[in-house]
Amino acid sequence: MIHDDTGDEYIDEFNKQQLHINHLLNDIDDLIFEQNRDTPVVFNYEGTNLMQLDSPNIDSPCIKTVRLFIYNVNKSAVVPFLEFLLHKGSFKFNLSFIEYTFNSETYDIKCKEILQRIMQTFSIKTEPVYKGWEIFDECILCMFYEIQFPNHSSQLMLKTNDLWFVLLDEILNHPTVVNCYSISNDVRNMFYDNIEFGILSDIEESCFESPTVLYAGFRKQRLEFYGTFGNPPLSLTESKFNCNYLFKSFENASDDAYNVANRYGDNNAGGIVRFAVFLGKQLYEKDNEDNENQEESNNHDSFTGLTANKDPFFYVKEYHQQCSLTYHYLDIDGNIV
Repeated sequence: MIHDDTGDEYIDEFNKQQLHINHLLNDIDDLIFEQNRDTPVVFNYEGTNLMQLDSPNIDSPCIKTVRLFIYNVNKSAVVPFLEFLLHKGSFKFNLSFIEYTFNSETYDIKCKEILQRIMQTFSIKTEPVYKGWEIFDECILCMFYEIQFPNHSSQLMLKTNDLWFVLLDEILNHPTVVNCYSISNDVRNMFYDNIEFGILSDIEESCFESPTVLYAGFRKQRLEFYGTFGNPPLSLTESKFNCNYLFKSFENASDDAYNVANRYGDNNAGGIVRFAVFLGKQLYEKDNEDNENQEESNNHDSFTGLTANKDPFFYVKEYHQQCSLTYHYLDIDGNIV
């Protein structure tokens, strides 16, 4: 169910579809789902093990292209997680790494210009931190930078935006962003071939969970509010196995937004909020079909499954298992505007 504008009425369930998200990282036995939020965040980026940490070696005559690998470690969720900066390249609905032609005399100047533009776009005042370099495919000089947001907050994103921070889940498991932009094979292959670039670990080398991208639909008038403060809890009658927050796929969240806007007579199709959601230990609907003892199924952080119409649902227990990333207005066809 989804909350309406008043917060005390709900609309019926809508179409959903099973995502069957299969994180590469979630098979690790010592995966970290939660840490003590009263202690400082301590993490290691495993990708640094694949970088040269000094100044780039530009003597190779084979270098043709400079690639900027730019990432942010988001620390505003239950555990830190990675976001990767992509841009709309020559193909209008395709996201790829920022790349440009290599010139030994000006490549670093061009890089600084691009980084300054990124800072202006996202209102970042802290200079990006150079982390290292590496050569890929013998001809691509890849430069690694960490962008540091002092305070992460969800922001409105439109089709006119050409810079997007995306999750590892979107790169490997979908691979699209807001059901609009495909992610280039170059980006996907870089992570498939070097999964360390997608991993954060603690000081004991245990991996943090990589979040799942999920959505919720709302009226346009309330979109910024929920984009800022997150998905509201369900009523006691709507919660499932002590899981109080419901998330859906893009398509089904778009249906929700349209239906709730139509219900209130709004002259628009509503909007959606894009979330990073930590599912933790999942209880699947099929695991509980023959289990009437709810106490036996309380050792979980989320509850997922399918409705009779084969539509998926993703319930999580705690508010802090969600982190809003972006919010989007929708057109009548359910696409972002």
